Amino acid sequence: MSYPEVHANSVPLLMLSLSMNKTARIIGLKSFDMMDLIKPKPKRTMNILSAMMNFIRFVLDRNDKFDAVLEETERASQKNDDLRKEVDDQKKRINAFKISKAEQEPEKEELSKAIGEMNVLIAERKKEELDLTKGAVHVERSLEEGCRKNAQLKLHLAEEVEKNEAILVVQSPERLKSVQEQLQQLLQNLQVEKETR
Repeated sequence: MSYPEVHANSVPLLMLSLSMNKTARIIGLKSFDMMDLIKPKPKRTMNILSAMMNFIRFVLDRNDKFDAVLEETERASQKNDDLRKEVDDQKKRINAFKISKAEQEPEKEELSKAIGEMNVLIAERKKEELDLTKGAVHVERSLEEGCRKNAQLKLHLAEEVEKNEAILVVQSPERLKSVQEQLQQLLQNLQVEKETR
């Protein structure tokens, strides 16, 4: 670059614009360009902020469910580790008792039985851990499906708004009130449709 000082003020703005454009795609907005930063329009800014808030609420709602499954998996894993440690301790005791095998035969049988029970418990914990992992995968799939449906709803809403933009040009206050009531009814219908999905 021949004169970097010329671009010193524009580079941060360009980087912010690119980051916001990527974020806009993730949250379901069609586009975000430099004019949204330089000359923001109130209605467009409200739409962008609304989409961001909806996305944040959705993610936070799903995070609680995912965190609960993750905590349960970690607890099951910790129990599994504790049981393995206890089995290892029991094995060490068995090896120590092998030295005086004849004198401690009854205790050896009890320890072997305890190890068998511990192995059964470990198998059950592994099954629980597998079930929890499957639950986590299911929650992730549900989250992705929810994101996809949310994006479809936003797209549908944007299409409906574009269809009805022509209606917004009105000649009288009575007609404006009628158009506002129609748009309010459309918004309520879309919210009901979103809740039923």
